[in-house]
Amino acid sequence: MTPDASRQGRIPLNVRLGVTGHRDLDPDDPALVDAVRGALDLIRSRCRTGTAVTPVQLTVVSALAEGADRIVAREALGCGTRLEVVLPLALDEYLTDFESDTSKSEFRALLDQASAVTELADAGPRDQAYEHAGRATVDRSDVLVALWDGQPGRGRGGTADIVAYARREHVPVVQIPVERLDPRAPHPRTVREPALPERFGLLSDDAFARLDRFNSGSLPPDGTGAALLPSDLAAQAPSQVRAFVAYAQPYFDRAEEAAGSTQRLFIRLTRLLYSLAAAAVIVVATQVIFFSRHPAIVWLEVAALVAVVVTLAMGRRARWHDRWLAARFLAERIRSGVFLAAIGGGDGLRTAAATTDAEPPDPNQEWVERAFREIFWGARRSAPAESELPELRALLTEAWIDGQVAYHQGVRDRLTRRQRRLGWLAIALFGVSAPIALFHSVDLLGSEVWGYLSVVIPAVGAALAGYNAQREYARIADRSRLMVSRLTEVRHQVQNSRRLSSLRRAADRTELLMRAENADWYEVVRPHDFEVPA
Repeated sequence: MTPDASRQGRIPLNVRLGVTGHRDLDPDDPALVDAVRGALDLIRSRCRTGTAVTPVQLTVVSALAEGADRIVAREALGCGTRLEVVLPLALDEYLTDFESDTSKSEFRALLDQASAVTELADAGPRDQAYEHAGRATVDRSDVLVALWDGQPGRGRGGTADIVAYARREHVPVVQIPVERLDPRAPHPRTVREPALPERFGLLSDDAFARLDRFNSGSLPPDGTGAALLPSDLAAQAPSQVRAFVAYAQPYFDRAEEAAGSTQRLFIRLTRLLYSLAAAAVIVVATQVIFFSRHPAIVWLEVAALVAVVVTLAMGRRARWHDRWLAARFLAERIRSGVFLAAIGGGDGLRTAAATTDAEPPDPNQEWVERAFREIFWGARRSAPAESELPELRALLTEAWIDGQVAYHQGVRDRLTRRQRRLGWLAIALFGVSAPIALFHSVDLLGSEVWGYLSVVIPAVGAALAGYNAQREYARIADRSRLMVSRLTEVRHQVQNSRRLSSLRRAADRTELLMRAENADWYEVVRPHDFEVPA
């Protein structure tokens, strides 16, 4: 991501090219270098075209180990390709794997050119850590380049294992057969791999258009956006957490602004629809009962009905409902991402490569999930130390879980009150309609007035009842009530975590719960787009 794009909260698309391969390769072998350049050119030629606000760029994902990783990284940087680094171990520990000062200097020089660095959490023994890093590379890649001799692996987490994992996850593989410096190595063989996609679109055309429109929107004025972390908690957070919050804040600001503006517009237009429907009934009743000699008044009814049709067509064409839901979903994913990054989690995120028999994803969910991964992977993240456990445990409890509990308690109480008020008001209006209809039937004190009221009041009551049902207040309030109970349970798990590994597991459960709740909210609200008032 360019510095300007990150400051503006615009989200690019990166075609991520993961690297795996042997360490004992000759980096100066001209045939090998030419093959790597050819693979880069092939993949670059199949990238979709971006726009001014949503660029599509090639990015290499590498651990910068000696041999294959550095060969590809060096060639990629030489032609303007971005570099993201996934470290299997803490930086100082990883450096001990490189024996010569020259190798260490080369590693640091490449690392300094990386746009994002992810230091993975402790995965256990060294071979397990390398396997973890290899899988994490595949998980975030759209294609894997393997500088591989085609032979079975000699140990856990080797090139053969990572290629096999990529195949299982349906990540395309480009194999470059290589001659190894180890004299014991057998001759290389080419392994037949599935063909590369004709185009790395990353998103469907519809989903890309929605992301591009999101990037084209405006940011809130400086200092007016909601903070990802309250200032008092941010001041107490570890330095790596503050750094990630500062990085993610512009993206959160853009999502919050898009969600807030489109939600306000959607709600206002929904209210307008129901008001216009009631107004049309009131106009025709007024004309028939009081101004029967002035049929031109009916044109007001026609105008109200035309406004209903125009509002429906405009709202659905502009997709304000979809834009609100998607931006809100993204904002909540970014908020959760801060806490995943804080405890060194989130390594299980994947590009979710589609299989041939998969159903087309919902365009809104498609671009939001990809956008979140672009944000999460585009940062520099270091794994926390075990000594930071108390601070991180307090951070997750107070800033994340307690904040969500307070939010859902507020939603529950507010929507319950709103549903009751609208419901009782509609009931009261229908209740008043009964005696009015009776007065009208017995011609008491002027039948015209009672006849008029017997039409108008039920119309207003129906509009209120329809709006109340359309907004799903009762159902959403019940969901928030249940969410408070579930959050209380995961809060207990977080507080009882005594190691970073157990805290990560508790955080993963918390994030999964919140993601499921957001997805459920999305499924509840999504069908209630602009509707014909009935």
